[in-house]
Amino acid sequence: MIDKKKRKKGDVGQRLRQARGNASLVAFAAQVGSNKTSWSLYESEERSPDLDLLIRVREVTGISLDWLADGDERTAAPAPIDAEILAGIVRAIEDETPKLDTDSKARLIAGFYNRHLKLTASPIPAASAKKVG
Repeated sequence: MIDKKKRKKGDVGQRLRQARGNASLVAFAAQVGSNKTSWSLYESEERSPDLDLLIRVREVTGISLDWLADGDERTAAPAPIDAEILAGIVRAIEDETPKLDTDSKARLIAGFYNRHLKLTASPIPAASAKKVG
């Protein structure tokens, strides 16, 4: 359970607003199965989102539930790996650097993948990238 005393006023609403990004309130609310009025109340913290809604936000945005609920980035799960993007990165690295050792290739792949996705909260660590495949 989230300790409401640890949360500052405005945090959850701000994170929901950040999760929406540049999408219109109407479009994003529809995408996560809500409506404009309800989503506006969530962002202004006049209403608290339930777990089902936070899960739908995670499914749409890839943002971790931990971060959405309490802003905790330390427990954030990495974003899902898109196999097509990863395959393209691997092909490019194989073509350009055939003699590079496996660990160096893994670091390059993780770096290119993170840059491509422009992740800020939960990039793929190079150590995890070595296990992909």
